[in-house]
Amino acid sequence: MALTFLPLLNRSDMLQVLSAPWAVFGRTAPIYTDSFLLLSSLLTARQLTRRLDAGEPISFPELLTSRTFRIAPNMVATVLFYAFLLPSLGSGPQWGLLVEEQAKFCRSNMWRHFLFIHNLFGFKDMCLPHTHHLAIDMQLFLLTPVLVTLLWRAPRRGAALLGALAVASSVLRFSVAWRYELSTMIYYGTTISQLLRTLDLLYSQAAHRTTVCVAGVALGFLLCRLPGGQMRLTKARARVGWAAAAALGLLATGGPVAMGLPGYRFDPLHGAAYTALAPVAWAACVGWAVLATGSGHGGRLGALLEWRGFAVLSRLTYAFYIVQFPVFFYNLGRARTPEYFTLGTLVNFGEFMAVFLAALALTVFVDMPAQHLRALWMRPRSS
Repeated sequence: MALTFLPLLNRSDMLQVLSAPWAVFGRTAPIYTDSFLLLSSLLTARQLTRRLDAGEPISFPELLTSRTFRIAPNMVATVLFYAFLLPSLGSGPQWGLLVEEQAKFCRSNMWRHFLFIHNLFGFKDMCLPHTHHLAIDMQLFLLTPVLVTLLWRAPRRGAALLGALAVASSVLRFSVAWRYELSTMIYYGTTISQLLRTLDLLYSQAAHRTTVCVAGVALGFLLCRLPGGQMRLTKARARVGWAAAAALGLLATGGPVAMGLPGYRFDPLHGAAYTALAPVAWAACVGWAVLATGSGHGGRLGALLEWRGFAVLSRLTYAFYIVQFPVFFYNLGRARTPEYFTLGTLVNFGEFMAVFLAALALTVFVDMPAQHLRALWMRPRSS
């Protein structure tokens, strides 16, 4: 999306490249963020289930305090930086549009971010729009203790409720997409107004993302009920499971390839069906990958996921996510001369390093001290 603001001499070439069949994996990019919502709810559900199994009560104020300490410091620091410092650090033809205008939104609407409700007010005047995922994650997090407690006390009723919520969320996505002729797949010919309506009415609403949250809760609870947290499978069944997961993943990310090709005329049924079913398929794909690799059936993928370097990189991922758009808009705002679009434009190593260094600074100077304070605050008091 940031590329649309880049001053190009051959914009038609960019449009041609982005209309190629392989570009469908970029056009369906919104589905990838469901992975983080699923994993977030999975980890929370597993933690809460273990606590209940150990006879420990669930303290909602304690959970909320811990969660706030975990995700708020980075966002607060980034919003304040964008609102008050970034506008004075540069200039350029698009500086007013991409930096100063965003800074105004941050100054006037930052309270929405600090309460994690900014996704409820639409994208048009949202400061750092990509952070709407944090609001969704927090809102779904508030639902998780209720679902886990019900599953633990009455597994059948809890499972029925989870299923009902997943179906209701899917039906809601379909009905909204059908009624307003929208799609979470960025199809060929999508206008900016349609994209904004999709973001406001579909993508940024927690009720429409509940399906993957429910899948994460169910999987987290299941992992605590399997012997040793592992699923016993024969090699043949494991291969069948991986084949099915791969097929579902490809359907979710590459299935609507025709919708991204030149000449496509939007069909509301196509858009609504994809919007309703893609999260289900993607949740099944990711859920299987987690369950199979954790049970020793991951093969080479499992060995890759067990690489120790991920433990280090995982400390930077949240900061990397939250600083990327400020870096993008800073560079775009300062751009003074047009350039030619090439495939290399899609992978800007210099910009990647800038994001990495900004994420490292945010982690060292904000996140790590905040997590140390959280550990001190949450430490049991001696009587």
